[in-house]
Parts: sequence; structure tokens; C-alpha cells
Amino acid sequence: MPFPSISTIKHRRKILNLSQKELAKNLELSQSLIAKLESGKINTSYDVAAKIFNFLDESEKKHEKSCEQIMKKNVISLSPSDKIEHAISILKKYSISQIPILKNEFIVGSLSENKIYDLLMKEGKEIALKKQIEEIMEEPFPTLSKNSPFSSAAGLLKYSNAVILLNKNKICGIITKSDLL
Repeated sequence: MPFPSISTIKHRRKILNLSQKELAKNLELSQSLIAKLESGKINTSYDVAAKIFNFLDESEKKHEKSCEQIMKKNVISLSPSDKIEHAISILKKYSISQIPILKNEFIVGSLSENKIYDLLMKEGKEIALKKQIEEIMEEPFPTLSKNSPFSSAAGLLKYSNAVILLNKNKICGIITKSDLL
């Protein structure tokens, strides 16, 4: 993992609501050293930079929300045997753009409005609406424990439309990209 840029110290310190004086005190450094680093007036040794970033990392972990604090508890899902027509009505009704597909309480796939749109354009509305979800469903959304740090979900959302949260292997919530906005 690349070492963070010194220029990020100020931003990270402010997110943690720490003054330069408080950061310096926690690290047994001078406030003027922190000020000079943040302004780019001086460079520092690897040891001092590592000390600062380790402290910031630990402080951020303490303040980071868990997935459980962010997730939506009411997980709407469909079955692979449901028709596309039904999927569209559920997506519209709940104003969502993707949905997990479950069979016997197990996640077997996912469906997005983009996938439905592609099907409608390819097959035509009359044919597409009568198809079953299992004919076009995509890979299941990734899963995490509800106690995972939110940053874990945020990382997965770069590659997936949603993350399913589990509690003792049971679905208990969902986080989507819109939860990051």
C-alpha cells in the first residue's frame, strides 16, 4: 500500500475535528511542526510521518461508522421465478434501481434496472416482460457482516451496485451506492 501524501494530514485532521495543537500533543510533537507540514513549508522524516499517519488511521477507525449504522434494514428481494414485469413494478414501487434475488433465503443473484433496460431493447417489451428473472439475473451482490466498518462496504461499492449485510449468515440489511451520496 503506498504511503499517503503529507498534504492529506490537514484534511484528515479536520475530519476528526482535531486542532493542530491537539494532534501535536497526542503525538508529542510541536504544533509549529504540524503547521509547517500542513502548509508544505518543510519535509519530515519517515518516522515522524509514519507516527502521524498511524495516529490518524487509529483515530479514524475509532470514529468510523459500522455498516449496521448505515444500512437499510428493509431488504426488498425477488425470486428467480418472478417475471420481469413484476420486477419492474417492485423497482418502481420502492424507487430502487437494483434488487437481490433470493431462493430459500439464499442470495442467488441480482437484478438491476440497467439489465432490464438492455433486455427490453433487445427482446422488445412484450417478450421481455414475460421472461423470468433467472433468465437475465446477474451475479449476487457481495456480502459483509453488519459489524464491518463502513469503509469496507464503500470499497465494494466501487465494483458492485449494492452490498448485502449479514448477521449470523442471515440477511439483515443492504447498502447501495445512493447511501454514499
